[in-house]
Amino acid sequence: MRGVIKFLVGLAVLAAIAWAGLWVYAQHRLAGMLSAYATAVTSPDGTSQLTYDSLSTGTSPLSATATLHDVRLSLQPAGLDSPVVARLATVTARIDATQPLTMYIDLPPRLDITADGNDVVLTFGSAALSATLDPQQLFTPAANAILGQSFAFTNLNLLGSSGSIQLAHMDNLSGTEHFALQASAAQTALTTHTQLDGLVLPPWLTQLAQLPFGGKLAHLSLDLTLSGPVDWRALAQQLRANQNEAAQEQLLLTTLHGWALAGGSGSLHTNIVLGPTTLDASGTVKFDDSAQPSGQASLTANHLDALAAQLTQSFPDTQDDIKQAEAQLSPYLTTTSQDGQLLTLHATYGKTGVILNGQNIADMPPLDWNALLNPPADDNGGLAIPAPDAGSGAASP
Repeated sequence: MRGVIKFLVGLAVLAAIAWAGLWVYAQHRLAGMLSAYATAVTSPDGTSQLTYDSLSTGTSPLSATATLHDVRLSLQPAGLDSPVVARLATVTARIDATQPLTMYIDLPPRLDITADGNDVVLTFGSAALSATLDPQQLFTPAANAILGQSFAFTNLNLLGSSGSIQLAHMDNLSGTEHFALQASAAQTALTTHTQLDGLVLPPWLTQLAQLPFGGKLAHLSLDLTLSGPVDWRALAQQLRANQNEAAQEQLLLTTLHGWALAGGSGSLHTNIVLGPTTLDASGTVKFDDSAQPSGQASLTANHLDALAAQLTQSFPDTQDDIKQAEAQLSPYLTTTSQDGQLLTLHATYGKTGVILNGQNIADMPPLDWNALLNPPADDNGGLAIPAPDAGSGAASP
């Protein structure tokens, strides 16, 4: 019996030593991750900069943590005289002992923003941010170990004049993202979902701007799925690291071309509830051996008559534009007692052309990848900018 007890005690000691080592390593990785992220966000041209006063690690043996204190994100795109600065008191990365493959990001309930001398405050009732970790990359210091991430904010309020005036409210804002590394053309490589619910502007702003629908956007969601052998996570990091627009565009085109040649495919779906109307749209794309695209798209929108009436009431100058749009869409409009004026569109596209609701409405020339990847240069060595009347921009065969 005494031997069994000694054995169990020895196991407990070994487990404690192993956890202590893992705890120290995890805190070191978390601290390095936060520091590396701040460096990646900071651009060489100064248009974006992430700074902080200090970085500390935690002391609880049940949770590995690293915290940035007094975090400041400064953004100054072209055209702005002064940067937009967002401040958070702390940003904490945390891994609990009971969930070693989940990293949590803890934020305070207040974000302070300064823009053009004006102070704005963003508050939220709750915030939940997390990332799923790849166990194969946990002990590779230079590797990105994140396989997926999610965020969820509730009861968001945007306040002006340092928090004294309500500018906007949102019930919920959430999203998920998941990467599948080394996916084949038949496997899903990236899925994302973003959702917004209950965006409302205050009555004083709605009345002042004469906004329709009570200044409310009830719902907006966006889903994206991509398949094929591209590391979309690495691409996103490369785009963040290089702020040069021309270089970003070239990187995107090169990546998309390789993805298309490998038989990549994707789908997109969005749902919007605005005033009386629910709009639902989706589309797909796939590529053949020559990297030529084909796919389909669909769109439905109900109660367009009620939508048009509210828009015309709020913005009388749009009446002629709305009538013109209704005339152009009339072949695809029906009216029912349940949906009011209903728009229904379904299109397919590819080598046979563009077919809308069963009618061939246009040819579809082959996509000229060579012209996209090798644009002509102007006399100064930059990319040539076509004149406004240079044509439709359709690729030549």
